[in-house]
Amino acid sequence: MNADNVLNALGMVDEAMIADAEQTPKFAKRRSARKTLILAAAVILCLSLTLPVLAAADVEPAYRLLYALSPAAAQGLKPVQMSCEDNGIRMEVAAAKIEGDTADILICMQDLTGDRVDETIDLFDSYMLLSPFDSIGTCRFLDYDEAQRSAVFLVRISRMDGRAITGNKCTFCVREFLSGKTHFSGEIRGVDLSEVSASNDKVYTPIAGVEVRDICWQDGALRARVHCDDVRNTDNHGYLYLRCADGQIIEAEQDQNGPEWDDAGTGFLYEYVFDIPQEQLAEYQLCGEFWICDSLTKGNWQVTFPMKNE
Repeated sequence: MNADNVLNALGMVDEAMIADAEQTPKFAKRRSARKTLILAAAVILCLSLTLPVLAAADVEPAYRLLYALSPAAAQGLKPVQMSCEDNGIRMEVAAAKIEGDTADILICMQDLTGDRVDETIDLFDSYMLLSPFDSIGTCRFLDYDEAQRSAVFLVRISRMDGRAITGNKCTFCVREFLSGKTHFSGEIRGVDLSEVSASNDKVYTPIAGVEVRDICWQDGALRARVHCDDVRNTDNHGYLYLRCADGQIIEAEQDQNGPEWDDAGTGFLYEYVFDIPQEQLAEYQLCGEFWICDSLTKGNWQVTFPMKNE
């Protein structure tokens, strides 16, 4: 089977089959890229875009943002304007470009029935480009239109082997997305580090979905645990740190094995260890940065579109 036939066949694959095969949990802060046959992640800054293309896709504000970042790169993508709908959400591949080993794709997500698409939307690592090669890529949020209840993303996919992408079509998929994201930043209220002892059964809730517990002094270090609830559906995540009155920050040492599942198997438990003399604890405040989401929208959004090398 040649490359064109492979890509044609992939365009007919049911995305649900891939969803069933993918069981990797999404971890908290510093979520790392997953190198898979379908897609992993690496950061982009500038993509090649043209004003006529983006005007046709009705995403001119997104163009203006990119043009401000890199005027010299403002050329290249060609209109696609192919879309699908599921669960009241419309996904459009507005424009795309393939050059050598890299594909750039402009994606629009629009809520046709409610307010599930907002300025905090996160594709939750559920997007993928069906392809017969290993690839790396990322999805970058670009713009949100409140009146249209639509968000624009730029996706860049690159072959890991550096070879040119060949074929006459590609299929881009999204399985789910998060919205309603809230951010907490600051002191964990009610915690007095001058009173820390060998045990502590108090639980502190800086934001709904996150608990700080087991704050104690053991084995010559300050220890604390964080419980993030329902991470499969909310991606609740964050971290703890110490802050002195003069603004000095002390970061914790984390378990290199990563978080543990809680007893219910739905949330993560993180342990933080601060290497600081006990007599200096009163000089610091226990602080945190946490992000939670209250809305997970699932669907089966797939668009197969022509994509030819120039």
